[in-house]
Amino acid sequence: VESSTGENEIIIVPGANAKLFPSDVQSAEDTIKGCSVLSTVLEISHNTALEALKLGRKHGLTTILNAAPAVSNLDKELLENTDILILNETEAEIISGVTGDYRITSTKLQELGCTNIVVTLGAQGAVLIPKDAEPFLIPVAKVEKV
Repeated sequence: VESSTGENEIIIVPGANAKLFPSDVQSAEDTIKGCSVLSTVLEISHNTALEALKLGRKHGLTTILNAAPAVSNLDKELLENTDILILNETEAEIISGVTGDYRITSTKLQELGCTNIVVTLGAQGAVLIPKDAEPFLIPVAKVEKV
């Protein structure tokens, strides 16, 4: 957390993430199929994340993709195999290819295949954008830094 603003700052050191492959996901199928939710990130290879999402779908799991770090021209198949997409406002702009607030970017993301989207809004909380319902703002409580 950046102390003057309270906003998060993220540094990615790939390390072990670069050593996770689709074959590792396939090897874990027996474990995965016993779960109810599968969550993955874009910090691993996109092929590995896609394999995990597809496997989750195959076994009827709720699939969640935290789309960080965001990239433009993200493989649409990743979005199509995701039940809940989680991203911040900047990531939503990068992945959707449009600029604007969450209403604009989430419309485009849903056109690309996303069903339910959670956009984090920093100090304003987050907003859940279901495919067939109005957005729902989730406020956060202000806390004092220590």
